[in-house]
Amino acid sequence: MKGKILIISSEQLTPDSTLGSIFELAQAKILKCEYDVSIISVQNQEPLILQVKSLIKNIVFFRLGRTRSDLLSVTKRLTRLIRGKQFWSQKYTIEGVEVYAGYGFNFRNTRTDQDFYDLWLAIAGTAYKHYKQDHGHPEVVHAHGRFLLAGLFAIKLKKEERIRYVYTEHS
Repeated sequence: MKGKILIISSEQLTPDSTLGSIFELAQAKILKCEYDVSIISVQNQEPLILQVKSLIKNIVFFRLGRTRSDLLSVTKRLTRLIRGKQFWSQKYTIEGVEVYAGYGFNFRNTRTDQDFYDLWLAIAGTAYKHYKQDHGHPEVVHAHGRFLLAGLFAIKLKKEERIRYVYTEHS
């Protein structure tokens, strides 16, 4: 049975955009030969209130092509908010590696750094729950950070679930 390693990226990683997490993806592909490896990616999206303002501005200035996509995006987020789904996750496979992308947003702008960190950790927690349903607990977490975000989540996992971690800072 292969050991389980969970890589946490502070940057977005989607099938359309791999550049921000290129190191994490390369590491996962190398480790995949010997281990069961997955990546968590956090997608902190624009606050809903800013999207609503943008939609109104586009309607006022008759930017109809952009307005349809904005309207669809705002409608999806409002629907999620009404259903209590401020955070959600999706699983991708990128170059043979499973990626658990966590998504989330605030209704309004985050006021402080602590608000931003709390939002980021909540989104990462949603992606981790999805990962844990599929794989159980990892043996080790390797957090790749840019300004400590992934490291904060790795420390949280160590405290709450006693999971060992390694931290690499990129900035």
